[in-house]
Amino acid sequence: EFAEDGSFTVRHRQWPRIASKQLLSVVAHDMRNYLTPMRGRAALLLGRALKEHREADVRDAAALERAIERLHLLVINMVEGARLDAGLFTVHRQKVDLVDLARDSAMVLATETVDVRVETPVRSLPAVVDPERIRQALDNLVANAIGHSPEHGVVLIRIARDDQSDRTSIKLTVEDQGPGIPTELLPSLFVPFEPGPGSTGLGLGLYLARQCAVAHGGSLDLEPIPGRGARFVLTLPDYDEASLALLCGERGIAER
Repeated sequence: EFAEDGSFTVRHRQWPRIASKQLLSVVAHDMRNYLTPMRGRAALLLGRALKEHREADVRDAAALERAIERLHLLVINMVEGARLDAGLFTVHRQKVDLVDLARDSAMVLATETVDVRVETPVRSLPAVVDPERIRQALDNLVANAIGHSPEHGVVLIRIARDDQSDRTSIKLTVEDQGPGIPTELLPSLFVPFEPGPGSTGLGLGLYLARQCAVAHGGSLDLEPIPGRGARFVLTLPDYDEASLALLCGERGIAER
């Protein structure tokens, strides 16, 4: 029977979406089993091509490796979206260098038509974070920027400490040279399964990036940028040496 408030109808209308999310989760877990050997084989092909100085094969193997990494990111997003729904999203902290993490993301995700550069005033910037979660957030921001960049465009990753406020923080900024984000899309920007016009994704990237930031006590926001383009700012708490030691503890890892 229908409830007076119509809740029965609402639940039934949600069934297709719930079933779709469950199917995505199952497919994603299966795809991970195939992606692991694919990533290994691609790296092996690239290594052989480099060793034998076969330039054409180097380009092809590198392109294959980048395509597999983008597919891997899509699969990870589906898996983590399901974990969020199930309340299983956890953070395992350890001390990592955010500059190294950003440079690795830039190297892996850059394409033949869109360059990804890292700008930072420091050689290294240690932070106590979950490296997989922050890498996931950064990869999603960079992939989103690449997807909205013009041919031969540049995506910038900036990393710096911000000590101008009461609480010192670390800011990771990802900026593209695309058309920008229309005002009417702003309310649904971080809503899951709400891809923007022309997007070929699932609409999970920005949502998961923000959840990763929030899980670390931080935030992810869209900042105004003069002219064209979009600028996303991921803000993380910065800790002094005493706080770092307390967070890491004797085991070197803290879980939140």
